[in-house]
This record gives sequence, structure tokens and C-alpha cells, in this order.
Amino acid sequence: MDPNFLTIQMQYHHVAAILGYSGSLIAGYGFPHIAVASLLCEVSSIFLDYKDMFSADTRASGLSQLNQLAFLVTYFFVRILLFPILVYQNIQLTLATMGLVSWFRVACMFYVTALSAMVLALNLYWFKLMMKGLKRVLQ
Repeated sequence: MDPNFLTIQMQYHHVAAILGYSGSLIAGYGFPHIAVASLLCEVSSIFLDYKDMFSADTRASGLSQLNQLAFLVTYFFVRILLFPILVYQNIQLTLATMGLVSWFRVACMFYVTALSAMVLALNLYWFKLMMKGLKRVLQ
């Protein structure tokens, strides 16, 4: 059986996450703490996963709408407000410590920082799509 696009995307996501968190441990200093703080983004995933439990008939129910609102609010706070701070901390920490550690740890710092910036870009892209959808619903 051929894997579909979503399966392949999920495999790449998990490999990148494992390498990112491993790179954070190798980089040391505050990188492991930043990596753990980035896991707060998964709070919004709870509501995203719960959304799939509603059938087509119950998507307009009050509970479903409340779930959608909870997803939007948590996504905004943990992925749009918090994540840029974490990326900034990665950049700041890399610049402050790169002269103190080996080239391999510096490479890990750059990799983790680049990975966090890519995740931020994806978060912003998806938020833009959500705002377009919300705009359509409200008009």
C-alpha cells in the first residue's frame, strides 16, 4: 500500500522534531528549555483533534463552535504570540554562545534555530488561512 501525502508529511514532521529536540539537548545552555516551552504549541492541537470527532451533522452545534473558538484562541496565544519569542531566544542564545562551544554544538544551534523559524513560518501561514476562513464566515 502506497502511503498518502499526509502520512509522508507526518513522517518528515516526526523525524524533524526528533532531530530538533535532540539538537537542542546537544546545543545545551537554554536550548532544551526553549524546546520544552515550544511544546506548549501542542495545547491547540487538542482542540484541532477534537474537531474531527464532530460529524457533518454536529459541526454547527454549540459545542463544536465553542471548540473552534478554543482552537483559534489557543492557536493565537501559543503559536502566534509565544513562538516568535522562542525563535528570538534561539537566535539570541546562538549569537551569545557560539564562540564558547565546539563547531558541532554551533551547528546544532543553527539547525534548531532554522527549524524553529520554519515552524514559525508554517504557524503564520496556517493562521493566515484561518483568518481568511473566519472572514468568510463573518461576512
